Amino acid sequence: MAEPRTSDLPARNAGVALAVKATDVRIRRGTVWAGRDGREIVHGVSFEVQPGTVTGLIGPSGCGKTTLMRAIVGIQRGVSGELLVLGREACEMKLHQKVGYATQAASVYDDLTVEENLRYFTALAAEGTPSPANIIRGAERAAAAVSLSPELRTKVGRLSGGQRGRVSLAAAVIGGRELLVLDEPTVGLDPVLRRELWDGFHQMARRGLTLLVSSHVMDEASRCDRLLLLHEGRLIADETPANLLALTGARDLDRAFLRLVDPRSTPRLVPVPSGPDAHGDPDPSPDPASDMDPLDPGDDPDVGCDPAPDPGPGFEPYPPDPDPGSGGARPASTAPTSSLARAGGAARAVGSADRLSAQDPGRRRRFPLNLPRTTATALRVIRQIRRDPRTIALVLALPPALLVLLQAIFTNNPTAFDRAGAGLLGVFPLMTMFFLTSVAMLRERRSGTLERLLTTPIGRGDLLTGYGVAFGLLAVAQAAITTTTAVVLLNLRIAGPLPMLGLLAVLAALFGTALGLLTSAFANSEFQAVQFLPPVLLPQFLLAGILVPHNQMNPVLETVSMLLPMTYVVDALSRISTTPGVSMLVVRDALVVAGCTVIALALAAGTLRRQGP
Repeated sequence: MAEPRTSDLPARNAGVALAVKATDVRIRRGTVWAGRDGREIVHGVSFEVQPGTVTGLIGPSGCGKTTLMRAIVGIQRGVSGELLVLGREACEMKLHQKVGYATQAASVYDDLTVEENLRYFTALAAEGTPSPANIIRGAERAAAAVSLSPELRTKVGRLSGGQRGRVSLAAAVIGGRELLVLDEPTVGLDPVLRRELWDGFHQMARRGLTLLVSSHVMDEASRCDRLLLLHEGRLIADETPANLLALTGARDLDRAFLRLVDPRSTPRLVPVPSGPDAHGDPDPSPDPASDMDPLDPGDDPDVGCDPAPDPGPGFEPYPPDPDPGSGGARPASTAPTSSLARAGGAARAVGSADRLSAQDPGRRRRFPLNLPRTTATALRVIRQIRRDPRTIALVLALPPALLVLLQAIFTNNPTAFDRAGAGLLGVFPLMTMFFLTSVAMLRERRSGTLERLLTTPIGRGDLLTGYGVAFGLLAVAQAAITTTTAVVLLNLRIAGPLPMLGLLAVLAALFGTALGLLTSAFANSEFQAVQFLPPVLLPQFLLAGILVPHNQMNPVLETVSMLLPMTYVVDALSRISTTPGVSMLVVRDALVVAGCTVIALALAAGTLRRQGP
């Protein structure tokens, strides 16, 4: 294989930190601990990406394009070597305020409209507390940038594949203030829209934004300022398109790539011409040997992010809008700015007054809970629930229906219904919320939206708290309906205060929510998520004291039951139903359930590392 061939770039944007600097970067796949073991799939690549340019990452399927991009946006595990992004280590949290990322798949929410998706990502990208008007304007500009304004109120799931990809691209533009990392952004788009997007990319670059774009289509490679060619995890060329043609003696980039992969097919290396053709467009004449396209659109992503062991060097603040004449491989144009370029500028303007200081040296610093992002996430989840009538029926109608069935079973034994019914007021919400949240978060993990979210400024606490708030409100409605049905319609006798009964039912539902968020990390499909219901909840139900009182159990089983959270849910509700007032034992049981909820949420947060599925 040919050694990487490079040409010296002219000094541009002197004194400004490189957008990306990679030195001997290696990425291993299948790592089991601290990046060790596994198989190396990216082999010691070194390159630099100048600010204010459009750089193409080109290579065949499986060569490591997506894996390298994931390392740049800080969600890749098993990375060694030096990888600096905007002067900082790639895993630093502060970069999520500056870097936008679009995955190969359209990682957006199918059950939300285009407008709702873009408003959500605008709210996440904003710093400080953005006004609703700014969020709306940002979403509208992003939609206009990719020619989706007529589809703003259309559900994403009803769009074509190319349109869904444009929604994903718009979301990336919203978040990319200084660097956009786009994985196959124009796949499936018509030629006219592709041309418009590429024109927009270059206008954004002239405004100071840096773009790293992967593609398997060589006519798109010719639109880049510079090319990084990957083959089998190795960098085989780092050149401008014109110089690559000159060095290989090829008439088109398809042929040039093939000659680099198989140097024996290269008759000779020719010097780089110094005339106008050195930086012009490649010779458009066809080459019969280029009919076979060696590149196709797949790539093989990996998971995780391990920061480098040593902190990166200091960072000089990156200028958000350098003078158009100060950089860029293409000369500034007097043509009007494209809608895509305007959208990038609008995204950078949202919340700019509260921009984090680049002088803060913290690595992967933990930020406190961000109320605007938590609220945006809760509202997004509530909208998704509202669009799913079957979920609403499961949560609100099923528990009362089961209580009605139970009362019918115990028609001749009201005492048994009173004893079992109170405990089931907590068991039913716990089980339904466990099932609902495990499937909901699993969809987030498997659809790629979680991977996108982890490249935005949203914190793990923001995401989980948003889920908790949304499902907590649903749990309140569920508890109100179920308790009213049991007490008013089924004459369930409750000696204690009814508000406390409802509060305990909500607490049980929140524990089910936290447990579902945690178990979603261990399932690869919705079927597997359902399979967790018997091993996680069924033993707790059997030993909770509903079927057999604790004092009648085998001593070993009684001891085990006291270690299970559902036991404390049932005990607290049973005491409320039989004892006036709120005893200290009820308070103790409630605190135990609350503590288990916090522990489950903490463990769930631990599974939300900056990594994808």
